[in-house]
Amino acid sequence: QETGDRNVIIVVHLNGVLTGLLVDAVSDIVAMTVDDLQPPPDMASDPSMSVVRALTVIDDRMIRVLDLTAVVPNRADDAA
Repeated sequence: QETGDRNVIIVVHLNGVLTGLLVDAVSDIVAMTVDDLQPPPDMASDPSMSVVRALTVIDDRMIRVLDLTAVVPNRADDAA
């Protein structure tokens, strides 16, 4: 995938390691608490929902909180 002017690297702390995630763009940065989050519905038939850890609504927009352990490969997996 080619990078563009709007690509951004988001740095996250995952499993004790700082990891950079290359994303297409960032539209907003929001602060939320655990109390703002709701568990996602059971969508076992929809594989794209298996990476969603929680949901919240901000300004009438549904926000999905990703389970990064399901999205980012384990470093040991990369070595194989």
